[in-house]
Amino acid sequence: MNNNLSEYLETATGYNQTIVNSVITSFFKFVNISLRKGEEVKLENIGKFSARDLPTRQGRNPRTGEPLIIPAKRKAVVKFSDKFLQEIQPEKQTNILPILPSIVTPPPLPINTIISTKKWFINLNNQTSEVLESELKGMGITVETLVWNQDLDGWKLAKDVPELNYLFV
Repeated sequence: MNNNLSEYLETATGYNQTIVNSVITSFFKFVNISLRKGEEVKLENIGKFSARDLPTRQGRNPRTGEPLIIPAKRKAVVKFSDKFLQEIQPEKQTNILPILPSIVTPPPLPINTIISTKKWFINLNNQTSEVLESELKGMGITVETLVWNQDLDGWKLAKDVPELNYLFV
């Protein structure tokens, strides 16, 4: 995965790396599945992804010149829109968010974003605290921190709770 893309999206949206990487991976899978079905994927103001089926054809081995049969295959094709091609010209000034090392205040989350209200109990320095899941990231939790919530059968090490793996990425 292109780290520059995920870093840029993290900075531009304020979402964490786990969410951004999940969206990027889902997009690639969507394009892949659509092209396998022979469908086009159109992205407004960017262009379209499509597949072209190449038939079996006669070819030659470049080393020996011996004739051979090249098997049929499906080739992915990207056709950029005219607007996109105009926008990438060096003389064109656009309002593009630069990749920043950090952002002072992230943009507000969209209204339809689900913010977890799940409560966790954590044991740090022999002191138990109740914390919302959305606040766990800044609590200094390590893989050895004891955690508990109503979905667990008892206290567990944070590393043994798969849904908390994002804290250690």
